[in-house]
Amino acid sequence: MSIVCPHCSATNESTAQFCTSCGKALPTQTTTGPRVVSDKEFASSKTGQTLQLAEMKKQVKTAFSILLTIAILQAIGGGLLLILGLLAPGSAQQAGAPTGAFELVFVGVFVLILCAIFTTLAFWARKSPLPAAITGLALYATLVIAGIVVSGGQVRGLVIPIIICIALSRAIAAGVKHRALKQHMAV
Repeated sequence: MSIVCPHCSATNESTAQFCTSCGKALPTQTTTGPRVVSDKEFASSKTGQTLQLAEMKKQVKTAFSILLTIAILQAIGGGLLLILGLLAPGSAQQAGAPTGAFELVFVGVFVLILCAIFTTLAFWARKSPLPAAITGLALYATLVIAGIVVSGGQVRGLVIPIIICIALSRAIAAGVKHRALKQHMAV
């Protein structure tokens, strides 16, 4: 087998590093450098797989942060509704808000129960991020849809819920790939 010089088109032996005619460097038969892996492939070396696993763990950990953020927002909203219902039942009669103190207290307690559920999901995500993220996304999407239905189909303020759903979806995708890479490494 021979190598053709790309500079002068002279034929050289396959082991030659420089052209015998012009003296310039010849291309090598083997590729050098790292292999670029797409997001759907696994690295071929153990070191590459370890690095991929570490990167996916970072992405999967976002499930904890998102679920905890939802829990904190629920705590703030539920606490405010509960306080409004207990302290100032007459002042909470705004457009679209429950009219009585009992309704405010009931909704506040319900939202605080949701806070407890999302807090539990957040801490579950530290041990099992994939099922926690799936459960959190299903519950959060259900709550957003229920809120739209209860409000009579009014679609307002959906930017944050959409961002949260996208982030949870990415955490789920990373969790699926994380699980597949762990199974691939075990083989």
